[in-house]
Amino acid sequence: MFTRRVLPLAVLVRLVVVILVFRGAFMVGEGRVTADLAWNLVSGRGYVLSREMLDPDERSESYGRLHDRVFSFYREVNGFYGVLVPERPTMFLVPGYPLFMAGLFILAGGKSYMAVRLAQLALGLLTVYAGYRVASRFLSGRRLLLAGAVLAVNPFELYYEAIPATQALFSLLFCVSVLLSLRLLERPGWRTSVAAGLAWSAAFYMRPVALPFALLCPVFLLWTGRLSRRALASAATLILTVCCLLAPWVLRNASVSGTPRLMPTQGGVNLWEYHGRIFTDMFESEMEGATLLYSPVREVYGDRLNRADLADFPAFRDEPEWVRDSVLFDRSVRLILANPILYGHLVLLRTVDFFKPI
Repeated sequence: MFTRRVLPLAVLVRLVVVILVFRGAFMVGEGRVTADLAWNLVSGRGYVLSREMLDPDERSESYGRLHDRVFSFYREVNGFYGVLVPERPTMFLVPGYPLFMAGLFILAGGKSYMAVRLAQLALGLLTVYAGYRVASRFLSGRRLLLAGAVLAVNPFELYYEAIPATQALFSLLFCVSVLLSLRLLERPGWRTSVAAGLAWSAAFYMRPVALPFALLCPVFLLWTGRLSRRALASAATLILTVCCLLAPWVLRNASVSGTPRLMPTQGGVNLWEYHGRIFTDMFESEMEGATLLYSPVREVYGDRLNRADLADFPAFRDEPEWVRDSVLFDRSVRLILANPILYGHLVLLRTVDFFKPI
């Protein structure tokens, strides 16, 4: 059923997207950051961001004021996104996607965004297949066919495959990880444990959100295996595989910051962007989608925000990334605790925000 019906549909819609890509229908966006990291890896400069990224040559025509304001802010605090300090070894992003881009740049002979897009669209077929195999564990007949069709034309997946973004490869790695984990639950064994550990580790290096799922896998394995010796051995093998594969990143970060660190230094700025930033001048001249969602909340709570001082971005200049991340995380949590009802509203709006690609 997959080869005869689902695969042709997946190929067809991706061919349409390829045509749109060549016509310039999709922006590069934040892919420039990972591309710069990737190109510096290729050039032998290390895992650092170029200082030129704080003063780009290109300027958005539709949102010129926002562009100028944002990059003026980046230069003022000497950090992309306010945290990623240029010309220093960074921990702001896990290195999986920049390494993927670096490999493609080597093959393409230069910094080719088109090579990245085309590779992601081709790998998208594997994502559909892996998702279909997962669905086949629970569905059959027309329901399985419907699930396969939805996977083949998923607008979120197609959108992220057409732009340089981590989501496309994460979808593939996540589906493969779930498929291998299901196989492990059905029949524990060291080979499948190692394979699942490899897949979950690769997914983490693409997006750290994979980590909780990787930790849940051995828990379910022990539960379904009723703590048998086979289940215990398989769970231990999976955990050991993940730990061994994540250790190089932890040790590298320890050499940079002096402290072993697993998670990237972006949690604090992510919290600030969706809780504090909308109540500052940084939100002015924002894009239409963000204005539509967040302006009403800004108007209602702007004059009665508790601890409004915590919404402002600190006046960073020379602080390293991990210090900035810690300060922003602490300030954002205190702002949330001071405005619990507002936090509930923002959680709901953030949920709606996920549907922007449509």
